[in-house]
Amino acid sequence: MHLFEDKVAGIFSKARVDLVEEFCNVFNLYSEIFGISKKLHIDFLLAQLREEVGPNLEPRRESLNYSCESLEKTFRYYRQHPQEALSDGRCNGHIANQRKIANKVYANRIGNGNYTSGDGYRFRGGGFIQLTGRLNYSVMAGVISETINKKITAEDVETEISTITMGLLSAFAFWKYNNLSECVHIDQVTSKINRYTDSYDKRRRFFLQIANIDNSEGSLENEA
Repeated sequence: MHLFEDKVAGIFSKARVDLVEEFCNVFNLYSEIFGISKKLHIDFLLAQLREEVGPNLEPRRESLNYSCESLEKTFRYYRQHPQEALSDGRCNGHIANQRKIANKVYANRIGNGNYTSGDGYRFRGGGFIQLTGRLNYSVMAGVISETINKKITAEDVETEISTITMGLLSAFAFWKYNNLSECVHIDQVTSKINRYTDSYDKRRRFFLQIANIDNSEGSLENEA
């Protein structure tokens, strides 16, 4: 199924024209070979991307701009090292050291090396679905390589994850790897992409609106 620019512009209402054009070009070139061809599944995916990146259609990297207090509440590492939360977080007149935070909380997890490897920050959340961890970047690189018949490494994915092309390719790879074309309800897709999110209702609402855009030529509610 071909994805048209007017539909994408209606979903991502604040997106630049060039981003909408690039998104459609990449989507139409690659989506089918990753198993995303039915309107239902395209609308499922678009609803997820809309919630993940907002109306600007810009793949982004994970923000770790945590306050000192939030670091302790959010990450076990900082509950175990409260003094480091005071030095690394945003408080007492200094900004958050996001590189240190990522390298500490993601060290020796999800395929990352230790703190000094820098993997935590390099492979922090990124792209349209916030891919996280060297292991996940590596697995998705493998799926992309096999599907488009071009060698892609985890480092390639990390370097380009904030672009439309790699943002979409990594989302397509995640879709294929997790067999999301077998899903029949938007909640099933949400549970794979972000199981513990509190945005299930919003993603359902986005899906219903997106499903109707083709008929109404309308656009989504202007939600951030």
